[in-house]
Amino acid sequence: MFMTHAALEQAVPLSMLPPGARVWRTVELSLRSPWFLVVVEDPLEEVIRDLLLSSEVELEELIQACPNAIKRVEIVSPHCDEPRWAMHKVKKIWKRAEPSGFTQWIYEHDDGTKAYCPPCSTVEREEIYASAEQFLELA
Repeated sequence: MFMTHAALEQAVPLSMLPPGARVWRTVELSLRSPWFLVVVEDPLEEVIRDLLLSSEVELEELIQACPNAIKRVEIVSPHCDEPRWAMHKVKKIWKRAEPSGFTQWIYEHDDGTKAYCPPCSTVEREEIYASAEQFLELA
């Protein structure tokens, strides 16, 4: 999802980076699909980290691994008809997993609006919301 190019790597003294880390001046989005900016508090180092997550899979893994460390989630979504993006603070997340393995995600923004990923019809939304389980709630 996030693509890098060697020519865009930032030269940084290795002593300033964790082992194996690299720094990029620019990354490219390889798909026009939602992604996440997640703010977490690292309790071991007592620092705040900003993570870019490329999909719901990575977000789910992070929530399951350290739910109390997550301080803020923003969803960044492409506009369907225009070449622009919108960022919304996420207040709650619901998940509906079907026996087939398909998962529907619902994100409630801080203004109370909801986004469904993947998108679905208004009729489907009511059914999906009624059967979804709340997965995360942030203050």
